[in-house]
Amino acid sequence: MSDKVSFIVPCMGRLWHLKRTIGSAVSHPDSEYVLVDWSCPDECGKWARENHPGIKVVQIPGQQYFNMSRSRNEGAKKASSDWLCFLDADMILRHDFLEECRKLMSEGVFVNFNMRNLPMDGYSGMNLCQAKDFWGIGGYDAEMEGWGHEDTDMRERLLLSGVKVAHVSLSLAIHIDHGDEERVLHYQEKDKRKSEAANKAIGKEKRL
Repeated sequence: MSDKVSFIVPCMGRLWHLKRTIGSAVSHPDSEYVLVDWSCPDECGKWARENHPGIKVVQIPGQQYFNMSRSRNEGAKKASSDWLCFLDADMILRHDFLEECRKLMSEGVFVNFNMRNLPMDGYSGMNLCQAKDFWGIGGYDAEMEGWGHEDTDMRERLLLSGVKVAHVSLSLAIHIDHGDEERVLHYQEKDKRKSEAANKAIGKEKRL
């Protein structure tokens, strides 16, 4: 099993974030960067091709609203590594992020940040798992259309499938702080609480 990692980063209307974060990921050795341009009004895919020609760009045209789950799944389809690391466009990685993660990467394990007793909005988007485990649970749930819970749902399904979790320190990354208006800007439902509750209900119904 190779320890090469594919970073998968979806983007819709977050080009100003991407410009600050992309360099911190593409600098990691033995990795590739897969950017999913989900009908981005800022044309993040075009900017990335011009400024970081070594990355993969997945174009998803014709989308009125963002779908985080589907965008991550589309990125994962284009990844070439045994390990997939899902990141949000607003996450700046420390130079030794992968070095620390690789200490925990092993068969039957997935890795995310240790977020006990801390707000999860900024850091919950990072999930690092084997591609075979990811596709073994069907990837992210594409029926979850609005903001929130798709990350938690994916982690819960990995655990239910028998994959164990290992945690790395929050100090390995910096989340670019921003408000909820920006979080929900490209979703149809603008109430974050309603959106998250709807996605939780989808996940719960499937487990009954």
